Amino acid sequence: MVHRRDFTPEATPPLRDLRVIDLSRLVAGNMVSLQLADHGAEVIKVEDPQNGDPLRAWRVQGHSLHWKVYARNKKSLALSLRDPRRSTCCAT
Repeated sequence: MVHRRDFTPEATPPLRDLRVIDLSRLVAGNMVSLQLADHGAEVIKVEDPQNGDPLRAWRVQGHSLHWKVYARNKKSLALSLRDPRRSTCCAT
C-alpha cells in the first residue's frame, strides 16, 4: 500500500549533511551528482579551467541547455590537476 505524503517546502532535505566532489566528465556522472544535489547534498563540480565540463559544449540552437539542467544545485570549481597555478573558483 502506498501512503499519501504532502509536499512540505520547509522540510529538511535528506542529504543536507553530505558533501560530494564531482569529478565526472560524462553525462551519467553528471546525472548522479544532479540527483544528489536535488536531494540536498552540497555538490562541488570540478572542471578543467580551459574548456570546462564537456557537457557545456552540447548546444541546442546555440544554448547550453543540457549544462543548465545537469549543473543545477551544484557549485563549480575550475581546477587544473596538471598545473595548480591555473586553478580558479567560481559558483554556478
